[in-house]
Amino acid sequence: MPNLKLYIMKFELKNIKFYESMSEETNCFQADLFINGKKIAYVKNTGQGGCTDYGVHDFKLQSVLREAEQYCLSLPKEKIEGMMSDFEFQPTLESKIDDLFEAWLKSKSDQKFLKDMEKGLMYGNKYSYTIITWKYPIKTMLSMQQGREIVRKKIVQLRVEEETILNTNIPKELFN
Repeated sequence: MPNLKLYIMKFELKNIKFYESMSEETNCFQADLFINGKKIAYVKNTGQGGCTDYGVHDFKLQSVLREAEQYCLSLPKEKIEGMMSDFEFQPTLESKIDDLFEAWLKSKSDQKFLKDMEKGLMYGNKYSYTIITWKYPIKTMLSMQQGREIVRKKIVQLRVEEETILNTNIPKELFN
């Protein structure tokens, strides 16, 4: 019986710089690619619709990069569900890098969303929302009886206007 070795490569992007204002067709960014905890390559996308480029920091690491490319090609196909039909594609190192960057963007967006939630009462949807703020952050408003009543009245008004309240940090009883 052959000696089968299960090998997993861990990819990470670090030192990410995102240039939102320069992003046209794709996201404009640059970062360092770490493979199994070691800095191997730089990555960049100019944001003009082209591919994400990458290259080794040190020529001696070229074999590690080639191994990473082959590893990605050995992974199972990924399925993307579309509006018209689903399709499968073979992951590449470039697609893995793009996935890592998209995950980083989502994490940043989620962090901003949660931070905004601490400021006041949010309504709309996750991608387009309005924040109603007062002199105090929402936590402080909810700690005072008068503040709780102000927040409750605003919630009632917004619900009458059929707005969706996004806050998860407000007690349920204020929604009645």
